[in-house]
Amino acid sequence: MASSPLAFPSWGASLAPFLVLAVVVLPILYGFGVIGLQILWLGVMVLVMVEMAFAGIFLKRVRSVSESTGQLSIELPIVSEILRIVERERFSSAKLIALANRLREGSSPMRSLRLLIHLHKERDNPYFTLLSYFLLWGTQFAMAIDRWRHRYGTQMVEWLAAVGELEALTSLSAYAYEHPLDPFPEVLAEGPAMDAEGLGHPLLNESRCVRNDFQLGKDIQFLIVSGSNMSGKSTFLRAIGLNTVLAWMGAPVRCARFRLSALEVGAAVRVQDSVVDGRSHFLAEMQRLRRMIDVASETPLLYLADEIMSGTNSKDRRIATEWVVRALASRGAVGVITTHDLALTEIASNGLAGRNVHFEDTGEFGNLTFDYKLRHGVLTHSNALNIAHMLGIDAAAFSESVQKNDPSDRPISPPESDKSR
Repeated sequence: MASSPLAFPSWGASLAPFLVLAVVVLPILYGFGVIGLQILWLGVMVLVMVEMAFAGIFLKRVRSVSESTGQLSIELPIVSEILRIVERERFSSAKLIALANRLREGSSPMRSLRLLIHLHKERDNPYFTLLSYFLLWGTQFAMAIDRWRHRYGTQMVEWLAAVGELEALTSLSAYAYEHPLDPFPEVLAEGPAMDAEGLGHPLLNESRCVRNDFQLGKDIQFLIVSGSNMSGKSTFLRAIGLNTVLAWMGAPVRCARFRLSALEVGAAVRVQDSVVDGRSHFLAEMQRLRRMIDVASETPLLYLADEIMSGTNSKDRRIATEWVVRALASRGAVGVITTHDLALTEIASNGLAGRNVHFEDTGEFGNLTFDYKLRHGVLTHSNALNIAHMLGIDAAAFSESVQKNDPSDRPISPPESDKSR
């Protein structure tokens, strides 16, 4: 709906009401005996043909307007309700007062647009469709909507931006109200740096949220987080990213204390392949990492990579990951990488300012428990076989029929290292 030249010529807007008026006046004149039946029929036939030609000239433009208002007819009632609330409320904050004033300017025009779109769609009413053709209903209201767009289109973009900003501030205030114990972050002048005490995931219930401490900066530029399945690596990574975004949106954070410098956030967390574009998961991830390196050359960056380069073999993953980490570290970026591949933990002690941390599980074979606490060092065991055993996959691999045919076949016992857990 942005402002642009009128789609309909000015003569069209003047001629359309005249044609409709003539169609309406002829029967009235006949009713008062001013004209005869023959003149009435002849006049109506001529006018209808002219109307058909007139509508045909602008048919494509009318359809274009109709298509452009489809989504607006759904969203405008919501926007109108927001504007109504803003008109009713009184604000004390200078920021909110300025937003409210911008929105009040658009309240009346937006109501007019909503009415025009509603009337334009009335031509689809089955009880009104036939009459609407004689009244050039769709064409006239399409012209009216086009005139509205020409007059208010640019301002509408500004009004909708103000609505979006108001909704964002409302969401932040709602989060702050619902989490009164969450503090606001402290901004560091020098960086890139991040110091978190008691950091948790903002979307988890506070009673279930496990908190962890960590630091990033000149001394520790990156963390490599190893850990068993379901131990909390990905949740920890998302908690860092979400709290950083909340911090720079001006919201409270799920931390006991959170100190950070100005940072852009670059994430390779849920990278997807594309059959249409012929792009594999590995290629998509590498493109994302390449973009992070470019961004780090221009601005301080916090990078987050979940199960980095899982789409390739262990040897290539180890080498390529170190390339990425070195490229980011040389540009001053700080970040966190999670992995199942313990070979990647060597990177932290390979002449780089990195540190290994891990999450782990406890429990006997087939019975897993997690405390979701971040620990220093490298994970020393895996729980993949435990999970497979819990789901009965080891038993399913040896059906009774197979065992009858070959008595030597027996379920594979768990490794000694797993039995002891």
